[in-house]
Amino acid sequence: MKLFVLGAAASGKTTVAASLRASAPALAVWDTDDEILRLNGNTWPSIEDKNHRLLPQVVDAAARQQEIVLLNSYMPLELALTLKQSGFAIVLLEVSREELRRRHRKRAAEAGWSNEEWLEWEQSAIEELRDQGLLDHVVSGEQPTVDIARRLLELRPEGS
Repeated sequence: MKLFVLGAAASGKTTVAASLRASAPALAVWDTDDEILRLNGNTWPSIEDKNHRLLPQVVDAAARQQEIVLLNSYMPLELALTLKQSGFAIVLLEVSREELRRRHRKRAAEAGWSNEEWLEWEQSAIEELRDQGLLDHVVSGEQPTVDIARRLLELRPEGS
């Protein structure tokens, strides 16, 4: 099973990743931001370095895995095609804009930060992949986390 889970910031990817790690500990579950930080000595790179050097490295490493769930808020078209060519199914974790905005407000109040300013850009990047016919599955991110994780695990081919 190779899944790329795509979803805007605040769609629940980090929470779903934790649930997947707990329910399927043998499965590699990678958050691209965590991998980028690891590759860059635990410091956040410039956006250009992130997108042109580090994100392609993460995609290449993920493509070599046999079973993996990779999560990110967007994926440039050329890297999404690389994932597809290496056997990944692309899954959109879909959450309404209204719910995403509510989650961003909650994050800002509770954690003191939000990246809501990227919401429209992320949505356009997701729409580009949808328009190219690259989305294999759409899963509602507005259901309980355990249900989302279960649904993702159900996407495994028989016998894996």
